[in-house]
Amino acid sequence: MSIPYSWKIATNKPIAFLRLLVRWEGTIYKYILFDFCMFILVYGLISVTYRNFMSDQLRRYFEQYCLYCASYGRLIPVGLVLGFFVDVVVKRWW
Repeated sequence: MSIPYSWKIATNKPIAFLRLLVRWEGTIYKYILFDFCMFILVYGLISVTYRNFMSDQLRRYFEQYCLYCASYGRLIPVGLVLGFFVDVVVKRWW
């Protein structure tokens, strides 16, 4: 089902594209807004905790933990996972 936007943006003004982006019906922003807000909240909490409430020793442990997680993040073959995802998407369309 498509949502008609032509009557709202049938103009040649530069602001027309921005108006289209902020339209709420059928927009991708509606679907990712909650996840984005949760990410910003958790990121902010971790940042404030790290900067204000952790001692130097606890900061070093946290940094070591981050490096440990980053080293295991490189082990996941992103190309392979992306290949499986694309395969699933292609099978749905054809």
